[in-house]
Amino acid sequence: MAFMVMSSGGMAPAVYQALASPSLAIYGDGRVLTAVESPALQLIPTRYEVARIDPAAVASFVADVEADGLINSGTDFGTPRVTDLPSTTVMVYGRGDGQRVNPYAFDERFDARLTPEQRSARVALRTIMSRAAAL
Repeated sequence: MAFMVMSSGGMAPAVYQALASPSLAIYGDGRVLTAVESPALQLIPTRYEVARIDPAAVASFVADVEADGLINSGTDFGTPRVTDLPSTTVMVYGRGDGQRVNPYAFDERFDARLTPEQRSARVALRTIMSRAAAL
């Protein structure tokens, strides 16, 4: 897997946690798996739409993300003062070891009390996620 986005944790039934899976997964061979939204309050395993893109586009995207340096354990995304919300995991795996970040309560509604640097990091990560979804 070259790039992955997944939300998990927070106050949710155990079965929901057991069924948690990535909302977006991009593989180096060009496969892109995008989660299909399920009806509200229906606990079913995630279904995916599968698409194919040029593996060179994946390699270029991953190289750009790694060069940005945003996805690493040293990036401070802040911790909003709210409870029982999920964390969003974003992982990139290109050259060398993969990098992963887990910002908590990753929704714009909770960014107001964060520092300007933390808000900027969150905006940049949302931009990366949007770019990935658009591949």
